Amino acid sequence: MTLKTYLIISVIITTFTGCSATDTKPLSHTPENIEAPQQLSGSTVIIEEKALQLVKQMSNVLSSSPAFSFKALTVKEQVLPSNQKLQYDSNILVKMKRPNALFVEDLSSTKKKTIWYTGNQFSLLDSKNNFYGTLNTPDNIEDTLDFIMEKYSVNMPLADFVFKDLYSNLIKNVVSGFYVAKVEVNGIKTHHLAFHQNNLDWQLWIDAEGQMVPRKFVITYHNKVSSPQFTAFFKDWNLSPQFKTNEFSFKPPKDATKIDFYSELNR
Repeated sequence: MTLKTYLIISVIITTFTGCSATDTKPLSHTPENIEAPQQLSGSTVIIEEKALQLVKQMSNVLSSSPAFSFKALTVKEQVLPSNQKLQYDSNILVKMKRPNALFVEDLSSTKKKTIWYTGNQFSLLDSKNNFYGTLNTPDNIEDTLDFIMEKYSVNMPLADFVFKDLYSNLIKNVVSGFYVAKVEVNGIKTHHLAFHQNNLDWQLWIDAEGQMVPRKFVITYHNKVSSPQFTAFFKDWNLSPQFKTNEFSFKPPKDATKIDFYSELNR
């Protein structure tokens, strides 16, 4: 998983349904359940074969889809100087068509930000403040997202899920991983997986019935004070969407103000 700068955006707090175990007995971690250790940069990597295969199967489903859409409720934690934690949530809508079309809407009671990307033009509209900006970017989704995250120090924890090489992005820095249990997330049966890499842990819940799509995703940032978390609950996956011809094209509102994107490199 690719690490980016942790960005906190203030939004209002709401409650939501978590996950509940239907089978809380973890798989026994005996030698036959764990793949042979691999050497990576001098460290031993131990990933349970079952966990590895499930991530690969889920990744293949998304990576092989020429287009898809999904919604997600995301929850970010902010740690105050007193070490008290606050949670902020957003509703995310993602539409993607390979190789170079992306639409993302990030909505809460305090913000509405929308991204359009098509061809080699990236546009962002802040509807709450009535600002927008446009950029020339690379001609594919992966390079464009990398460009935005690296140049503008923006955190996009869900970006990996639209990358063509999803499996390698998720697994490449993992040092250990295992299958936890079969559980229900909001009434849907899922496989619960847990992974560890330097400075963070991440967990993934994959649908156990029907299409193998992500249902829940959690990152714990151990390199931050009090280990804040990012959580996403996925829903409404569509792996065969019918998009309108202008779905990914941006037309600025007449009364919106155009501004430049800010980068730490501009300092």
